[in-house]
Amino acid sequence: MEKAFFGFIIKNSTMRQYDSYVEYLLITNGNVWDGERVLNGPNSIHVKNGLIHNHNSGEKAKQSLLDHADIEHIDLGTSFITPGFIDAHTHILHAGDRQFEKEMRKQGASYLDILKAGGGIKHTVQKTCESSNKHLKKLIDERFSKMQTTGTTTIEVKTGYGLSKNDELNHLRLYAEWSKEKKARIVPTLLMAHTVPDKKNRKEYLEEVVETAKIARQENLTSRFDVFLESGAFSQKETEFLLSHACSLGYQITLHAGQFSEMNGVDIAVRHGASSIDHAEHLKTGDVKKLSESGIAVGILPMCNIELDTNIQPDARFLIDSGVEVFLATDLNAGSSFCTSLLDVGRLALRDLKMTNEEILKSVTSVPAKTIGLKKIGKIKKGYIADLGVWKNNIDKFFEKNNKLEILFVEGNKVVN
Repeated sequence: MEKAFFGFIIKNSTMRQYDSYVEYLLITNGNVWDGERVLNGPNSIHVKNGLIHNHNSGEKAKQSLLDHADIEHIDLGTSFITPGFIDAHTHILHAGDRQFEKEMRKQGASYLDILKAGGGIKHTVQKTCESSNKHLKKLIDERFSKMQTTGTTTIEVKTGYGLSKNDELNHLRLYAEWSKEKKARIVPTLLMAHTVPDKKNRKEYLEEVVETAKIARQENLTSRFDVFLESGAFSQKETEFLLSHACSLGYQITLHAGQFSEMNGVDIAVRHGASSIDHAEHLKTGDVKKLSESGIAVGILPMCNIELDTNIQPDARFLIDSGVEVFLATDLNAGSSFCTSLLDVGRLALRDLKMTNEEILKSVTSVPAKTIGLKKIGKIKKGYIADLGVWKNNIDKFFEKNNKLEILFVEGNKVVN
């Protein structure tokens, strides 16, 4: 079941945000990345009531539309058009500042050392739970607005900074309220299994996570479930317990795994039919073949590793060449990635991960759409939602520093111009 939020929940992927649309919009010329390949111009994209009605339907059809009195026509000249970007791994709801951790890392402290010392996730939980919903919405709004300026139209959004039944449910409800108010398309994920709060019994906390997951499903707050499988977070046994319950409740599974150590994350993901395994810096022999055979995508989050100075990145080239689908995401969070720009992530992937421009564009459009269950997003194709980015640079220079977003359409409506 695919679900997304934009003021209400849907049980399919026809994700409509707006109550009114430009009835007839015709975009002509420019070159197109359609989510799978480059289509050199001249192109024509006919948008009707927020959906792509036709793409390259021919000169006669284009002229007929141009003769229509109510048509809005935009000639893009030599610009480059892509689907709106999809950021499939974010922790956008958080408060507090963890810049102090940089100094701790300079002194040799690891991520897990900082976590044990009361920093990391636990520090953010405290600051987030102390904040009002009004303040949290303001922070989310500011971050999402920045994302839009670099082409992002859809984001996956995790909880995980509440770590109690009441706070986690409050944050899921807050996401639904904010998306309705701002007409923002989001896909919420329950990540209550982020870490175990201090002074809580581990077994009792696992039961609280399961109870929260049940309520979240009953209220249709989310259909995605995530666990941080890692030393200092959740063990293999605990992860298996939580995922078994989540699967019985009908959740789509994703998994934080392999970030700092190899803990059989791929085997667990395969057993529970996960849609993706994210981070995946540490994989064991045979894991890549299992990922390829199972169709599980890998979420690569390069900004996180730069901030943590781990000098380790997943071998994206080997994954892709082995038939594994990969997507790139910002991993926007309070402590290890302050990035809101998939354009910047793409530049890093081009430099460090040996990915081509085409592979990078696919990893921020059609692959994440498929991974998080959105069937009418991520491609420029008849019947798809008209989320479109118009860019200065074409495919060969797309990730150069001088590229910039010229127009961003969400369902045919200009949101950045």
